[in-house]
Amino acid sequence: MKRLHARIGFAACIMLASAGVQAFPPYYGGSPATNVVIDDFTAPPQFVIVPLGPAAANGQLPTPLGVSVGDFRDLGVIQPGTATSTTMDTFTPGVLHIGQGASSDATFYATWDGPHPVTTPATIGGTGVDTSGLGPIDLTSGGTNNGILVELLGVETPANEITVTLNIFDFGGGSPHTASYTFGPGAPVFPIGTPIFHFFTFEDFGYATGYDVQPGEGPTSVGAIQMVMNGTVTADGYFGAVLATQIPVPAPLALIGIGLLGLGAGRRRRAS
Repeated sequence: MKRLHARIGFAACIMLASAGVQAFPPYYGGSPATNVVIDDFTAPPQFVIVPLGPAAANGQLPTPLGVSVGDFRDLGVIQPGTATSTTMDTFTPGVLHIGQGASSDATFYATWDGPHPVTTPATIGGTGVDTSGLGPIDLTSGGTNNGILVELLGVETPANEITVTLNIFDFGGGSPHTASYTFGPGAPVFPIGTPIFHFFTFEDFGYATGYDVQPGEGPTSVGAIQMVMNGTVTADGYFGAVLATQIPVPAPLALIGIGLLGLGAGRRRRAS
């Protein structure tokens, strides 16, 4: 059922994109005031590079108020094999770019854990995620938001595949709540294609929430968030924004719910 929910939500986002939405939607249902913008990559320009693998690079940069949760963004790249160049940057406002040279099979990390002094993961010289770095924050906005949207602006070629893994760390420690999705093949080619979106429900991360999140359910006390990106060899990818928001119950599920309500009403009438 979780996979069905994800597919239906993804289809709804594709329909939204095909309807002419060219930028990341401020919200899709609910109120934009409840959004928790994890990062919109609008500022500042940031750049990490592995000039020749195998190697790793990392960097942290403060971001302006509201650009990212915690107002700090850590970017890191691990290139285990031989490659001409592997990069990760936000040189274009509103775009997180992962670029891979010939034969590159790198793993890219974007981590939001506040003013942590080093970039994660520990394998590139860091000490790991600071699971108390965000304060904590409530990704549900008091029980309104029910998942996280990731915008893919495009890839370098239609054959590219890019897998996105999101890790949500509860405040103060413990194993992360994890969910993954693979974009492509057939993703739009940047910058010509229409952006596509994937919606991770909080249920995908193992929280017992469903679409109807109640106050106190889900990731209400989050200390750090991490997005890990893996592409096919030499694949480039372009991401537009990541945010927690509210997605309404998909139409087929809503119709089922209405039908069950009607059935219940009928039973009550017969009982009376």
